[in-house]
Amino acid sequence: MTFSSPAEEAAFWDTHSPLDFPEEWVGEERPGRALGHVPGVRLDAATVAKLTELARAKGIGPSTLVRMWILERLQAGEVGGD
Repeated sequence: MTFSSPAEEAAFWDTHSPLDFPEEWVGEERPGRALGHVPGVRLDAATVAKLTELARAKGIGPSTLVRMWILERLQAGEVGGD
C-alpha cells in the first residue's frame, strides 16, 4: 500500500485493520513501525466525543491525535504538573 502522506496513512489505519489485507503483510516487516503496545486509558463519553471532534477537524482519527499529543509532550521533555 502506498500513501501520499503520514496523515493519510494514519486516517486509513484508524478505520481499517491489517487483518483486512493479509496478502499485503504476510512475511513482510514494516521498518520503523514498532507500534505494538496499546496503553489503556479510561475516558468519559464527553471527553471521547470532544477528542473525536478535534481529531476529525484535523482529518485524522482520535487515536492518532492522542499519539501525536503524547509524542509532542515527550519530545518537549515536559515532566510533572502544569
